[in-house]
Amino acid sequence: LVLGCSATTAEDIAAGFDIVISHDNAPHQSIACGHSAEIERLADACRERHILLRRLPFRSGFHTPFVRDHLAPFERLLGELDLRPATIPVWSATRIRPYPADPGEVRALYLAHLRQRVRFRELVEALYADGFRVFVQAGAGQLGSFVGDTLGAARHLVVGAVSDVRPGLDQLRRVATALWV
Repeated sequence: LVLGCSATTAEDIAAGFDIVISHDNAPHQSIACGHSAEIERLADACRERHILLRRLPFRSGFHTPFVRDHLAPFERLLGELDLRPATIPVWSATRIRPYPADPGEVRALYLAHLRQRVRFRELVEALYADGFRVFVQAGAGQLGSFVGDTLGAARHLVVGAVSDVRPGLDQLRRVATALWV
């Protein structure tokens, strides 16, 4: 259930429910996971508080303890991967800092990320504090709006690499121009 409120507000409303807040996306968006009956109870409680909400068109326990019993395929995949340290730092929305260099630690972090909350709002704040001012969204979705919601009036640029209204090469030129400027 996507909620038009902070993760803190969502946790307060969901207290006593069998619900996990799986995503802290931005100051005005969080996602809650749980069984259908509990999600419906949470939706009713949010409607009473005039909080916007939308039921996601799929079911997933990712980024919650609910996924714990379904990790075997991911563990198998991780065992087959030849992991090497990144040449460009890749930041984790679980640790709120760059991934470790040690392959064993990366494997553990990957599995932890499947069970733990996505802390995107905190990640954006940490990136900004570390000097990042330009955010390029590589695919479709709402990440750019989450960055804008999180950073507000703070000086930053968000540009999407994908566009619904421009062909790919035209959009790539637009991104290159925005980055150059």
